[in-house]
Amino acid sequence: MKKCRYCAEEIQAEATICKHCGKQQRNPNDMAKHINILGALFLTFSILMIIGGVVINQFLPMAGEISGDSTAIRITSIIGQSIGTVLFIFAAPGFICGYGLITKKAWSRVFGIILSCLSLLSIPIGTMIGIYGLWILFKDETKDLFSNPPPTGE
Repeated sequence: MKKCRYCAEEIQAEATICKHCGKQQRNPNDMAKHINILGALFLTFSILMIIGGVVINQFLPMAGEISGDSTAIRITSIIGQSIGTVLFIFAAPGFICGYGLITKKAWSRVFGIILSCLSLLSIPIGTMIGIYGLWILFKDETKDLFSNPPPTGE
């Protein structure tokens, strides 16, 4: 027997709707799939940022070499390395949060909310990930899942 989250009456453990108040009972494990997807999206977006950083870091300096001007070579090298470094730095939180969400670490929900808000600024892909992340991470089922994580043996 378990208690209804809304009316506190006892109901069967496998019940999905309370027979007293008629409200649907939430199962925190239903959101586990969405949390894993969000973690994978953060990891994938971070990998794409790193690939972009490597490409810019390696190929932008070549644009200066085409002109043959030493000043252009220096400037494009500095710009390429700066952009590549910034993309590497921006990718790190996505890796950390993605790992935390997939492994259901308690800190990853708050970190995911912050990262989702920041992702909203990265139009258009980051905006979609940010909206999806905020929708998932603010649900009560997700709060329950992170306050009572499932056993690691599942």
